[in-house]
Amino acid sequence: LPHNEVAIATGVIIHSNGYILTNAHVADAVEPHSCLIRRGSPARNYAIAERVFLPPNFSANSHTRENLARDVAIWKITNVIDVNDTTTFLSLSIKPNKLPVDGAALATFSYPAELLGSHAVVSALYLSFSETQVVSHDAYFIESAQGLGSQKGSSGGILLDPYTGEFAGLIFAINDNKTEYVSERTLFSLTPFAINEAIREATKKDLETYLAELP
Repeated sequence: LPHNEVAIATGVIIHSNGYILTNAHVADAVEPHSCLIRRGSPARNYAIAERVFLPPNFSANSHTRENLARDVAIWKITNVIDVNDTTTFLSLSIKPNKLPVDGAALATFSYPAELLGSHAVVSALYLSFSETQVVSHDAYFIESAQGLGSQKGSSGGILLDPYTGEFAGLIFAINDNKTEYVSERTLFSLTPFAINEAIREATKKDLETYLAELP
């Protein structure tokens, strides 16, 4: 990023070959580039990844419904820093027909960094778990009441069904207007259906087919 800035975001491995799902708005430069992947709690350097998918019509400056529904990017791990680590990655599958229920509780996992200083972001960034309750949803978006996870850095974090462990959503935005406390913010996430549609719109293939071709 310009001026030596660092973008911090969360992501989730969605294929055993090391494909990572996160948000497009995190780093939507025209030219593909690499990034450092950290994992664990606290986060430690783990791998290098390169971006392989960014919706061609996405703009980080547009807040239309159509554009927000495309806020999806996929990166691929190309080099594992720890040579003793495995090259087969544990992954979380995405089922496009998985939809939440209003009022249901979901678990969130992310690396919120808004309340941390630059030194802590580098050396002491911890994975955060919290609970969020679904306020409303449609086929593409989930709005939920949130606490600790509603911070910058949580973009690309995930919602999980606490009972089945299934992927339930990809966090892409928070609403902090007119709120004094983090606990009063609203969390917005993309549904599994929206993620699949963003891939299909750009590639004419569903997510599973696209990843099976190892782009």
